[in-house]
Amino acid sequence: MLDDLADADDRHEQLAVADQVLASAAALLMGHRRAWRGGGKWLPRRPTAADPVLGRALLDARLSVAEDADPAPLCAAAYEVLDLLGGPLGEGYCRVWRGARKGA
Repeated sequence: MLDDLADADDRHEQLAVADQVLASAAALLMGHRRAWRGGGKWLPRRPTAADPVLGRALLDARLSVAEDADPAPLCAAAYEVLDLLGGPLGEGYCRVWRGARKGA
């Protein structure tokens, strides 16, 4: 997702991906800090409760995407979260879809 965010040329795509990056990075951060996860109006509240500095960095960086079309701060903040967990997972990762189950 971070590559998609950094490379997005279309503003609608950029904003959609930024929302996913924020939600995913916030969930990872809250999980790492063993904090309650929240959605909706709680999404901006819970990351800062879990980690005031990094949570605020994520939220402020999301605003940079919305207001200035600048994804760099959000990418940097998300990478900080990933670094807490051992870094990004790149090579070797794959998701396999096995199709619909029979009888479903």
